[in-house]
Amino acid sequence: MTAFGYTLLCEQRGPRELVSDAVAAERAGFDFEVMSDHAFPCGPDVAAHVDAVRPFVDAGYTHVALAQVGGETQPEFLEFAERELLPALALRSVWPTIATTGTWSSVAS
Repeated sequence: MTAFGYTLLCEQRGPRELVSDAVAAERAGFDFEVMSDHAFPCGPDVAAHVDAVRPFVDAGYTHVALAQVGGETQPEFLEFAERELLPALALRSVWPTIATTGTWSSVAS
């Protein structure tokens, strides 16, 4: 059986509105939701990444996926994530689990 999902676009709505949209999509009969955000910072400024994640955590998201764009930079990103980014996110002890993928620049709930 084919499942049909609803795509939430972070470029169009804020984190709290996206949660409302996801609930409305489920009530309308969609099987799942996916979300993509291409507005995250790029580069080695850890604080910028942490600040970009905060509104989603504050809105109640329990999972946030970080994505690295560009296959040739995956090893460098994963080293940066291990050394700096994930420890900085983990310092936010009140935050829920932050999940990472092999790519960067996207957020999903």
